[in-house]
Amino acid sequence: MSSQAAAQMLQAIQDKEKQTQEKVKKAKAAAAKKKKKDKNW
Repeated sequence: MSSQAAAQMLQAIQDKEKQTQEKVKKAKAAAAKKKKKDKNW
């Protein structure tokens, strides 16, 4: 494997990780929003 191929793989993994983190953050924010609406008393 060339160093260029390794670098491309690393970049792809990092991008995927970033997307996953964003998804988790959005899911947590949505869950927190939903929780607040449930208890309106």
